[in-house]
Parts: sequence; C-alpha cells; structure tokens
Amino acid sequence: MAGDWIKMRGALLQSPKLIGMSRHLHDSQEFRDWLTPGGSGGMNGQTVSDDALRCVTSALLLRVWSASREFGKFVGDDLRLSHMTLSDLDAMAGAPGVGEAMAAVGWASESDTGNGVTLPNFKQHNVPMSNSEKQSEYRKRKGVTDVGNSGVTDVLPNSGNAKRQNVTTREEKRREEEEGINTGAKPPRPTAIFTPPTLEDVRAYCIERRNSVDPERWHDHYTSNGWMVGKSKMKDWRAAVRTWEKNEFERGPPKASQQYLTAAEKEKAKTLADLKFALESQHEFADRDQQQP
Repeated sequence: MAGDWIKMRGALLQSPKLIGMSRHLHDSQEFRDWLTPGGSGGMNGQTVSDDALRCVTSALLLRVWSASREFGKFVGDDLRLSHMTLSDLDAMAGAPGVGEAMAAVGWASESDTGNGVTLPNFKQHNVPMSNSEKQSEYRKRKGVTDVGNSGVTDVLPNSGNAKRQNVTTREEKRREEEEGINTGAKPPRPTAIFTPPTLEDVRAYCIERRNSVDPERWHDHYTSNGWMVGKSKMKDWRAAVRTWEKNEFERGPPKASQQYLTAAEKEKAKTLADLKFALESQHEFADRDQQQP
C-alpha cells in the first residue's frame, strides 16, 4: 500500500530546516518538560545534546509525515490536511510544539480560517517513485555504466579519455529487481489455450477444404478421446483435419463412411480417387519407359 511507508532523505539530520526546527523546539519550555520530565529546570542541570535533539526531531517528523501521507490529500505537490490546526500536528507527533516548529521552518502552514493545514512540497520528498520513474532512473544508471560480477566499473567504449563512472552495487541491483524494475529480461511467452471446435466449425472447414473427411465422425473421434493426438494434447484442430484429409486421399474414399456423405461429397470423393488412380498410372508408365532398352 502506498500509505504504509514514506521516503526519507539520508541527509535529513543535516538539513538546515531540521536543525532550525530542533532549535525552535529546544527554546520551548513545554517541549523540554516533555523531553526530560522533571529534569528540564535549572536546578539539576540535565541537558540533551544537539545531535540527540536532532534525532528526536527526525523521529517526530516521521510520525507526522507518515500519518499525513495516510490521511492527507494532494493538491499539486502540496499535501492538504483538512479540519486540522498546527496544534493537531502535536497530537500526530505525540509531543508539544511540533506544529509550531514545522511552521517556523516552512514545513507546515495553517489556513487563514484555521480549519486546515498544508505541508508544502510534500510529494517532492516523501512519496515513493512510481514504476515508470524507477525504470527511468535505472536506465540512466545503466547508460552510464554496467557493472559485472567482479564489481569493477567498465569504461564506456569510444569514450576518449577515461572518466569516473557511477557504480551500481549488487545490493542496489537486488533491491531494484525486488521492486519490479525491468532488468532487460524477456517476459515468458503466454501459453496458448486450446479451444475444441464445434461440429459446425469442422463441417465449415471441411467444405472450405473440399475434402472427403466426415466432420461428424472426426468430431466424435476426438471428443471421445479427450482431444488427444497420439499421447499429446491437440494444439491445432485444423492441422488434425488436414492429416485426416491426407490419409483419406491415400486410402481413397472410405467405404464405411459413404453413408455420411451427401451426393456432392461422394462426387468429390470419387474425383479424388480418380485423380489418385491417374497419378499412379502415370508413374507406372514412366517406370516402364525407363526399363525399356
């Protein structure tokens, strides 16, 4: 789900806005009381380092951004949280003063009517890339370098002077494959599903072929054996019809099936038999001529 996670920059802790936000929170007595209960006064001198405060601030931002990504609505690149005020962001973060601190650095703004909060440019930094954006980024990296199994960067051919190339690590390639990025492998071909023909389909094809195959006998035969051709499942029923047609021609008109043929079909079968006889006679005469001295 898109709302289950967000993207955060690796250098967020060094962001000037986060540093400014943590300083703003440090100046809030209410926040210091929340951060170190009973220890934020001047009597015992308990303090929190700047690095630790920035880590706490980034964790509070993560809570606000995660909830906003789930329940907010995009308006361009901005994220709109309706019916909310800056103080409501404190409830999202679980700490006081977070909403005011975000507004101080430009990460949040409250509407003039007080019933809505906007997080500017939220889409730019906190939304995962789409599949097309991932593929575009991947192609750019592949266009610069292609790393082999040795992990050594190859120099582009015909590039003149050797230049330093970006290296795609094995971990990055594994992550890209898990995220569904197209790595150039061809997808498997979909397997064609055989659909048995109807008796009318077979009859129409036999008429088109002008053969002597009995459509009903052909259809009954393969229906009874589960549409098997030998030990294999039938893939092309038209090819099976043509095989029967060839066998019928070699055997001549089948006497047992004459009762299924119309007068026109019987005439066609007779013509095929006559043609076969003429061809065989021609070959026989040719053989005799060759044998004569």
